[in-house]
Amino acid sequence: MSEPDYNGIDREGGYDVKKALLTGIYLVIATVSMSGCWSQLELNDRGFVQAVAIDKKEDGGFRLSTLFYKPSGSEQGSKSSSAMPYFTVVTEGETIFEATRDITLALGRKAQWSHMRVLLIGEEVVGGKGMSKELDYFIRDHEVRGVVSVMITAGKAGPYLKIKPIIENTFAQQLKTIGEQGHRFTAKTMQVSLTELHIRSLEQVPLSMVPYVRLDPLDKKKAGVSGLVVVDMKSGMRKAVIPSEQSRYVLMLNNQFESGILKIPCDSDGKRRKGASVAKESFEVVRSHTKINPIVHGDRVTLHISISVEGTIGELKCSSPISESGEGQFIVKVEQLLLREASETMEMLQKERIDVIDAGGRLYRKQLKTWKRLSPEWESRFAASDYRIRVKVKMMNSGVGAAVPLS
Repeated sequence: MSEPDYNGIDREGGYDVKKALLTGIYLVIATVSMSGCWSQLELNDRGFVQAVAIDKKEDGGFRLSTLFYKPSGSEQGSKSSSAMPYFTVVTEGETIFEATRDITLALGRKAQWSHMRVLLIGEEVVGGKGMSKELDYFIRDHEVRGVVSVMITAGKAGPYLKIKPIIENTFAQQLKTIGEQGHRFTAKTMQVSLTELHIRSLEQVPLSMVPYVRLDPLDKKKAGVSGLVVVDMKSGMRKAVIPSEQSRYVLMLNNQFESGILKIPCDSDGKRRKGASVAKESFEVVRSHTKINPIVHGDRVTLHISISVEGTIGELKCSSPISESGEGQFIVKVEQLLLREASETMEMLQKERIDVIDAGGRLYRKQLKTWKRLSPEWESRFAASDYRIRVKVKMMNSGVGAAVPLS
């Protein structure tokens, strides 16, 4: 018998029936599998979620405010061009899962979570059983992406979703970009995702810094990200609030400082005098790297902290770094500022007993036996630890033209 070729036709002109039958079966399976969506839901059966705000109810349940994006076609858009492309649905439930499922009763569509940008958590929720427990539904749900930004609000979270955005289509997208760009260019806040918070809850020191959203004190119709909230991801308790001005140095100690501006006082000692207005210069940090090495002698912990910074002059008021000696003097002023601010920040962290620089995690990864011995009382050991800070500043350039002192 002749052998069939690749078309299922043998060399004498006959057909290979078995091979032709298998090919037909494969084609039918492929056609059926590509015939529609796996969930059998059309686009007009879905509502696309942009943001969620979680608040506690008086009876212990949850109030969920869900922001949906409302797309409009050209015909609908021409009739009402001023209409906002979003709306909010409020649901309640004993669990977050129940509150999310009840969205269908108000909306008439199934909530689609894959386009979610921001998760806002009211500060009342940060407590009790643990914030990671409240996030459990969003971590487990297969539609919610792990890159969703998580933020904590001053007061209840729901009202923030009603704020009119300045430039973005929704306030959720505005908060997302504020977190990203604020971390990148100001170092006064940071961005934290669902996945990162879940990982922190499993760490030896389960402390996480979460962006803090607050109303503008001058305009209550506006809000922004300002500062950081330190949360124990296991106990769920809020440990401290770090103001935006000090956030940059916390991020620098934690090796998460991308870029930002340092304000350098013109007075010689740099002390803050009450009622005195001191002229300040600015130095833009372009690159920063911090290394922390915990050394243990007996029960005493010493943290050796090395900070390396590269940057450029941003603004001068009282310096003239146009010569080699002048440049050296300006670098010394920047190094003194960083040493002073880093030391004050360490004192604050020790006073609050919050190891957000992950010194305990570093000790765990390098000296497991020592960590097991010290970990039961790590908060108090961190608060009592010594630290040695070394700062090195490199100036990349001194700006445009010859710098002339203005005072």
